[in-house]
Amino acid sequence: MLQKAIVSEELVRRLALSQNPSRISEKWGFREKQRVSAQAVATLPIRQFDATILYLWSDGTATVKFDFDIPF
Repeated sequence: MLQKAIVSEELVRRLALSQNPSRISEKWGFREKQRVSAQAVATLPIRQFDATILYLWSDGTATVKFDFDIPF
């Protein structure tokens, strides 16, 4: 049976951006060197970890440095 994938132009554009993101200084109210907190909710008890944003990327992701190693 023949299958055809239909891909929108918007999806193609977003995938292209996420494959080669640019480093930016601010996005959605977050900025480099900002202190943030993250929660590990996959296991109980839920834990909170503090970190610093090192880099922000145009695709909406960030590289963060946690204050200590998270035991996964």
